[in-house]
Amino acid sequence: MKKAFTLAEVLIAMTIVGIVSVLTVPSVMQNTFTKTNVAKLQAVYAQVSQAVKQAMIDERITDLRDSEYAGCSDDYNCNKAFIEKYFNVSKVSDSVTDCFAGTYKETKNADLANSINYIKKDNAGYAILTNGASIALELSSTMTSATSKVHFVVDVNGKESPNIFGRDLFQFFVYPDGFVGVKEDTWTFDDDEDAADLNTQLTAKCTNSTDYPAAACFLLLQQNNWKASY
Repeated sequence: MKKAFTLAEVLIAMTIVGIVSVLTVPSVMQNTFTKTNVAKLQAVYAQVSQAVKQAMIDERITDLRDSEYAGCSDDYNCNKAFIEKYFNVSKVSDSVTDCFAGTYKETKNADLANSINYIKKDNAGYAILTNGASIALELSSTMTSATSKVHFVVDVNGKESPNIFGRDLFQFFVYPDGFVGVKEDTWTFDDDEDAADLNTQLTAKCTNSTDYPAAACFLLLQQNNWKASY
């Protein structure tokens, strides 16, 4: 004859399940949220790469400094025109506050007083993509020399939280040869650093720095197979 569970045993089991849930569910939800944001970032990154490639094909150029957009005298309207032509947008704006949150934080939860200045560039074009991501692009006034790079900032879920560098806000660049991403020479690192040391230095800049933190987070993600380990 099978022995039934007593009420006390059932209550104890339920208590244990409840405790385990409290300890594990937030972690699982955070991990899922991070993966979702990384997937959105990858989608925007692919869209930017395709946009730059298509623009160079359309204009039959191999150097973005020769682009009609880079040589335009009306910076904002040229940036806006580029975005409207090569991105899937639901809204284009000349105001950073239309598309981005007013305040962003470091991953260590410290407010960055210059967060808007980090995103806001003179005459940049701002837009909300059809997937909900907000972007800032400054192509026209920055592509002037061989060492130029176009600043591209993206908040993968727009104004929604968490509004943290490296969680939903990222940055990468577009270079004259059409390369899209972040090059290590964005910062001054030791010439002889190994991969582990480079990761350590990038993590330091990503998690607690005003020196292109969102770009450091982006490069760190790429180097770690799009896994957020910081």
